[in-house]
Amino acid sequence: MQNPAVSTSMLLENYSFELSGKEPEQVANNWLSLYPSKWVMAAVVEAIYQGRYKVNSVNRILEYWGFRGQPNHHFDYTFASIVCRQLLEDAEHEAEQDKASQLEAAESMAPVSMAVPMGTSAAAPPGSTQLQALYPPQPSNMGQNHPNIDIQKWVRLPVRLSAHY
Repeated sequence: MQNPAVSTSMLLENYSFELSGKEPEQVANNWLSLYPSKWVMAAVVEAIYQGRYKVNSVNRILEYWGFRGQPNHHFDYTFASIVCRQLLEDAEHEAEQDKASQLEAAESMAPVSMAVPMGTSAAAPPGSTQLQALYPPQPSNMGQNHPNIDIQKWVRLPVRLSAHY
C-alpha cells in the first residue's frame, strides 16, 4: 500500500483542492502528524463528498472528529471506491512511465552491433539479456482468472476506512 502522505497529497492534487499556497505533501504531513492516517484519508474523502475542496474544510472535519474522539463520515463504500480509484489509476500510470523509462535506459546502455558475422545467429538482439533481467517473461495465463492484488488493496481501502468509524 502507498504511503498515506503520498495518497493524501494525490487526492488533494487530483481533486484540485485550494491549498492556500502550500504544497500538498506539506499539508498531508501536517495532518498526519496530528491525526491517525485513516482519519486523514477519510476526512479528505468526506470533504470531496461534501463538495468542499479547501484545506480548511478538511481541517474542520478533522478537528470535529478529534473533538468527538471518532470519525463521523457520511460517504458510503461506493463513493469512496470511486474517489480512491483515481489513486489506483494514477499509480498504474506512474508505474507504466517508470517501466518505460527503465526500458529506455536499458536500451541506451545496450551495446549496439551493426553487423552479424557469417555463420552466427542473430536470434537474440543486443542487450536482450539486460531486458530479460529487468522484465523476465511472464507465463501465459490465458483463460485463467487471477485477481490483481494491487486492485484489491485499493478496493479494500474504503472498507478499512469505514470499518474503523
